[in-house]
Amino acid sequence: MPTSIFPTNWGKLRVVRTIDMDQEGFTLFAMGFTGPKALQFKRLYIRAFNAAMEEIHGSTQRACDTCTERHRPDVINLRK
Repeated sequence: MPTSIFPTNWGKLRVVRTIDMDQEGFTLFAMGFTGPKALQFKRLYIRAFNAAMEEIHGSTQRACDTCTERHRPDVINLRK
């Protein structure tokens, strides 16, 4: 298991076991529900969250492109 070293308030170093996980892994861990139905709910929640993030990032990108084209016609948009 990986470890990290942190300084203490008393000037010593403390070795702590760490767990690396992505956003989906943390969501599964943080939602304390257990059982088969809970796992199904967590997976659906993660899928819906990821879809919402993609929609937000996509609409933000489209808005930035429109703003660039409208207000700075001298700037060439290379994203097209």
